[in-house]
Amino acid sequence: IGALVSSDKPVVVNSGSFGGSNSVVMGINPNGGLAPVGRDLGFDQIVSLEKTGKEYVFVKGIGTDELERVLLVAHSDNTQIFLNGNATPFTTLNEGEYIALDGSQFINGNLYVNATENLFAYQSIGGSDSPANQNLFFVPPINCSTPNTVDNIPQIQSIGYTTFNGIINIVTESGATVLLNNTPITSSPIAIIGNSKFVRYTVPNLSGNISIKSTKQVYVSYFGTNGAATY
Repeated sequence: IGALVSSDKPVVVNSGSFGGSNSVVMGINPNGGLAPVGRDLGFDQIVSLEKTGKEYVFVKGIGTDELERVLLVAHSDNTQIFLNGNATPFTTLNEGEYIALDGSQFINGNLYVNATENLFAYQSIGGSDSPANQNLFFVPPINCSTPNTVDNIPQIQSIGYTTFNGIINIVTESGATVLLNNTPITSSPIAIIGNSKFVRYTVPNLSGNISIKSTKQVYVSYFGTNGAATY
């Protein structure tokens, strides 16, 4: 896992896998040998080092702890990583090293990570308990210049002609007023252990175009599930 890419001009870099898996449950491969039971795809466009950060909030999906994983990649030596506000480093990574954290590290569905140096961060989530229902995406850091509006997410329930159950996660500063499609959100805020400045809202069963507005900085993620499919 990991490769150092540099360029003398701007480039776009996509990272991920087809046929990847977080599952250690093995079955017989039709072509012989063993293979993970349930494989899926996940890839995303990543950013350059200067746009990564030292502080991240991850929100758990609805998969098992095995599927719900956070992958952290260090760019610098002696990068100390702290979880959920703990004063003792969970681990220290050197340049190019990585660590995968599973769902057992989340508290109330949240995982707060801070580090002494910038990290590249990926998250894998499950759309159900099935190991066939998983994906991966690149995660942006907490950044005070983040805007307070995400407008819009089109047809959150649809991928092509397939209808999904749309679920949205919102991380914003404590005390912020949050509007979902211009209506005050009714979900209760969930505290981010390790950083009292932020809270999280989760709203399931959504459809149509979605707009999120907050009176303070806001971070939005969403996914959908349909049987063995997720996005």
